[in-house]
Amino acid sequence: MSSAEYLSEKFVKFLIIIFPFLFVSGPFLPDLACIIIGLFYFFCIIEEKNFSDFKSYIILFLLLFFLYINLNSILSFYSIISF
Repeated sequence: MSSAEYLSEKFVKFLIIIFPFLFVSGPFLPDLACIIIGLFYFFCIIEEKNFSDFKSYIILFLLLFFLYINLNSILSFYSIISF
């Protein structure tokens, strides 16, 4: 494990530990922490080529539902309101 990977892993662990305390500041910091943790998770999955998490029917259903909701929001006549 390189030093950059070690530091990024430590940073993500720190974000997970401090996550409940970020709610005091408002919605921006918890959302930012969720985005950083999610991106780190997906980069780790792609780097290790371990796609076994996505073989579950529940995860596939949730991903398809997420895509469906976003496409409906984008293609809506009132797209500003729907976002």
